[in-house]
Amino acid sequence: MMYGRISQERLLFNHEDLYYPRDVPEQLDVSDQLPEVRRLIREGKNQEADNHLFEVYKERLGGEASMHTSAGRDPYHPFCGLTLNTTPSAPFRGYRRGVEFDTGRAWVK
Repeated sequence: MMYGRISQERLLFNHEDLYYPRDVPEQLDVSDQLPEVRRLIREGKNQEADNHLFEVYKERLGGEASMHTSAGRDPYHPFCGLTLNTTPSAPFRGYRRGVEFDTGRAWVK
């Protein structure tokens, strides 16, 4: 990740192995609820369909479930940060920066 100012770029490094591990949450079979979910969706009750599936899942887990999207995911931990300080020699034009997520390559133009 890159952020900062033109004269002070900050790079934050991470790696797919640098996460605080958690147990993999149990995945319950709620496929028997598909007809009911489809019925609710056909009736335009999308939120009810979503809530229904969540309630069944929670009931089968014994009342412990969370609707937060990050529930059960491993929390991210950065590896290290690097600050690059520079002194521009002239006014800047067309400054751009980015990251190619496929390769992990960070660039500044």
